[in-house]
Amino acid sequence: MPITSATWCSTSTARHRRFPPPFELLNANQPQPLDMTSFETRLSSDSDGPFNWTVGYFTSTRDAELDSNILAVAPDGYPFDPPMLFFQRDDETSLEQQSLFGEVNYDISQQLTLTLGARVFDSEFKKTDTTRVDLFGVQIENPVPVVSEFDESGEIFKAHLGYDLNDDVLIYGQVSEGFRPGGANQTVVGQPIPQGFESDSVVNYELGVRSSWLDGMLTLNGAVYHLVWDNIQVTERSPDNLFGYLNNAGEAQVDGIELELSWLPTANLEVAATLNAVDARLTERQPALNNDRAGLKGDDIPVVPDVTASLGVQYTWPLRDGMALFARGDVNYTGSSNNTFRDFLIDPNPDSPTFGQETDTPNDRYAEMDAYAVTNLRLGLEADSWGVDLYINNLSDKRGETYHFVDNFRPAPGETYVIRPRTAGLSVYKTF
Repeated sequence: MPITSATWCSTSTARHRRFPPPFELLNANQPQPLDMTSFETRLSSDSDGPFNWTVGYFTSTRDAELDSNILAVAPDGYPFDPPMLFFQRDDETSLEQQSLFGEVNYDISQQLTLTLGARVFDSEFKKTDTTRVDLFGVQIENPVPVVSEFDESGEIFKAHLGYDLNDDVLIYGQVSEGFRPGGANQTVVGQPIPQGFESDSVVNYELGVRSSWLDGMLTLNGAVYHLVWDNIQVTERSPDNLFGYLNNAGEAQVDGIELELSWLPTANLEVAATLNAVDARLTERQPALNNDRAGLKGDDIPVVPDVTASLGVQYTWPLRDGMALFARGDVNYTGSSNNTFRDFLIDPNPDSPTFGQETDTPNDRYAEMDAYAVTNLRLGLEADSWGVDLYINNLSDKRGETYHFVDNFRPAPGETYVIRPRTAGLSVYKTF
């Protein structure tokens, strides 16, 4: 059946950075209203025969605004009077997408099923960027809006072959494609930043098994996969390291293994565990703008943990009148990763005989984010349509790092973003 949705949200941020006077302290106010509407409809067959199909149509519109006003403020945190603008920019974007998709399933035999799918898409992106006050308060006379438009269309495919060994074990193999639309960067006067970036695409090759054992008490699923990620979208920095933007960066490959276990040793006890091990690396040099921090072939992709895992245990005590009391504990592990490609700089000079080779100069923007584990506990009471929970998340109060920033706005030692600290609370909910 058709599904429609509409959302609207508005956010703002406030940060302080250090600069020479009079812009020693800055306050950034950046409201970002967003309006998005999407619609999807599907039509599917319902046949007892070996052949079934689904066709559908999807469309969405997304309109966003950014009103960036960065003011100099006095040591007490209040703006100067009259206001002193460090930077001001208006940004309006619109993205329209539509696609037709379809999928067919054919039972080659009682045990073997072939699934084929395709999606044809078209997207139109428009961005209007107007800088009214340049860096350090330089007023721009008669600012000229910079308009960027990108149109993109294409198709992606999927093929899946599943074989039922028996009623409890399925072996499958699949090849599937995916993509992300391109877009435009925020233009900055005097900065060699590309106007836009192209879409990137992924081809996934996967082999896996889904199985149930011990009369459904034990479920074991696993898969190995190989991803080819082409024209990848990555964040780069301007030569002065002041501004970030998106660019395309050649090819990468991701090899991984996924395991999933669910075990019901008794009617009241449930154990669940997952494991994902990943090797994600560049297979081509990153074509940055003479960037001495660009990635080289073989470099690990930033912010991709090598291992993630989880373990959860829940015990439930049935009570009268359909109520139940439960206690649950979860441990989630996130492996180590890096915030950028390289710990040593490369030679960025195309005229140099050592162009693109690693130097012995350390990369002062490089940081390693250590592995960490988080424990969550929950005690709750549930009924048919309501429940109440007492919880403690991050029991040991870990400061797990999610990203480490070092740039001209955040000089060394930089800023570290961490997970939420220990949090205790009470939640009450009801379903209708």
